Amino acid sequence: MRLYLKLSGLLVGLFISTNSIALTLPFTENFATDAAGWTTGDIGTPATYVGSGGPDGSSYISSLIPANAVLFTPGRFSPASPEVLFRCQDPGCSGDAFKGTWLNQVGKLSWYIRHSADIPLNAYIRLAPTGTDTGMGFIPNFPGASAFANEFTMTLNPNEWTEVVLPIQPEYFSSFSNTSFEAVFSQIDFLQIGLEGPGNYSQDSEFTLDLDMVHIAPVPLPAGAWLMLSGTIALIGAAKRRRLAAH
Repeated sequence: MRLYLKLSGLLVGLFISTNSIALTLPFTENFATDAAGWTTGDIGTPATYVGSGGPDGSSYISSLIPANAVLFTPGRFSPASPEVLFRCQDPGCSGDAFKGTWLNQVGKLSWYIRHSADIPLNAYIRLAPTGTDTGMGFIPNFPGASAFANEFTMTLNPNEWTEVVLPIQPEYFSSFSNTSFEAVFSQIDFLQIGLEGPGNYSQDSEFTLDLDMVHIAPVPLPAGAWLMLSGTIALIGAAKRRRLAAH
């Protein structure tokens, strides 16, 4: 049995291996002891670590939105723009476990989020590399893939922890910075999580955005891989039985 388990783990590892040493699959950032290098939307400002009260009662991180702050300022081509309120993009953030080639490697991204605004809001995420040399100079934080939770899950009601689950497939993203799914996910370095709401939204009192259990899972093994694994284990079992019979 021990041999079978070792072989099973080896084969699974071969099928979900990545092109980057840093990328860890599966991985969950649960902020066990600190903010793990995550910042607020203001680059360089550490997120606030909270020791208890997360979805499972444990620790999480939080970002404070001041009273009367104006969010979701309308963009040139949209009635409102999303607001990034958490960033994992500094070197060493989450041990660099999210950094690497996601294409054909990461199958799902999920996170738990909670806000205390006085209206329902929508979850937002943007994923991007450190930057790209376009031939006309280096453009940081480009290209990026953006997704809005109302396109694949529910609206976020106030004061409730909600799990947002995002399959890493082209149809679940709204834009790729005028590039392609393949161009973006060939290297991911930045996770930018936030909210979307009505244009120029503000409220008289401050509110918070809380984050926990940011998780990436590998692309499921293809059926052929499981058949190969089962067949290999069967051959090893037969060989072991023959050796035992010979004794």
